[in-house]
Amino acid sequence: MPVPTFPMDSSPNLEPVRKGHAPRVQDLPERNTTSASRRDSADALGAERAWARVALDTIGDAVLTIDLQGTVTYMNRVAEALTGWREAQALGQPLSRVFHLVDGKTHQATQPPGWRAIEENRALGFALDCVLIHKDGSKREIEDSAAPIHDREGLVTGAVIVFHDASRSPAHAGEDGLPGTA
Repeated sequence: MPVPTFPMDSSPNLEPVRKGHAPRVQDLPERNTTSASRRDSADALGAERAWARVALDTIGDAVLTIDLQGTVTYMNRVAEALTGWREAQALGQPLSRVFHLVDGKTHQATQPPGWRAIEENRALGFALDCVLIHKDGSKREIEDSAAPIHDREGLVTGAVIVFHDASRSPAHAGEDGLPGTA
């Protein structure tokens, strides 16, 4: 009596399945397709993340992100320069430690804009009269804004804070538009 076999597809490594024997998992065509598409998805996601990192590292403003616990999850090179923190040191640190802001008039600590963006679930415009305390203790007036980060379901997962040295801002420029001229 001949051994029954099942039709084969075009997969080169798939052998006929004999009665009483299960196919090997790695030989199932749908398993190979699923594994390949997962690999392709992971590769595409990795490429997209790399592209985003390059884009954020090349813009002229400082960019810093936090999670819902207020922990630093990303900072670009401009943020490193303005805060004095290297990204590798800042990751996992509380925002208030890395991004230490004080009111420019009272010199009292202020709530970082990322927290407000998360709490209010909305973007916040530039805050004026903010002074950033550099890691070395020096002070720099900055302008900053923040927006919540949402996942695919629309839930807030963190915030992005964008800031720059206020001395380079048009608001601090002279009549001719050049900094320090009037």
